[in-house]
Amino acid sequence: MTPTFSAWCRAKSPSFPLKKERRRVSRIAILGGGGWGTALAIVLSRARRKHDISLWVHDPALAESMRRDRENRNYLPGHRLQPEIDVTSDTHTAISGAQILIGAIPTAHARVVYSSALASFSPGAVFVSAAKGLEPATHKRMSEVVSAVVSSKSTPPFAALSGPSFAAEVARGEPTAVVLATKARRPWCGTAGRVRRAELSRVHQ
Repeated sequence: MTPTFSAWCRAKSPSFPLKKERRRVSRIAILGGGGWGTALAIVLSRARRKHDISLWVHDPALAESMRRDRENRNYLPGHRLQPEIDVTSDTHTAISGAQILIGAIPTAHARVVYSSALASFSPGAVFVSAAKGLEPATHKRMSEVVSAVVSSKSTPPFAALSGPSFAAEVARGEPTAVVLATKARRPWCGTAGRVRRAELSRVHQ
């Protein structure tokens, strides 16, 4: 019989007791106001446990439009943004105090954005890459890009979120299965557990 997630955590990482794993995630920041980043914000806003969600949008004019109309008419029209989603074009405002940071920006721009944004990253927070593909110029994975732009002592726990999934289907609440992967074994339960508690679709570890 395949062990449950909780049983696997107890067996592999005794330093992560379950009572700590149940802590509520209260603040989640999403970098990227395209269709995928917006869809992730909408999904998270529907969680049974309400979260403080911040969505960073590169274009100030688009951010203002999304705040006013509660809709991303450029990249995900027809899907309403709930009041708990705070849309901003300021990276510090978006990231400050976040316990989970989700990167959903094009990989070609990730290095520049992460270089400035991670200065506001909270110690102990988890970084989840929801970007698709490698960095075009270097062919590096997003985990390698993040490691390159922060010091080795402060590199956050990293996980990669992958589909197959489509932004519009996710926003509509259609059945979606995604995979969450991380390299380190011991932080696995803490990293995956926090994202899993955020109720981001149905995450398979």
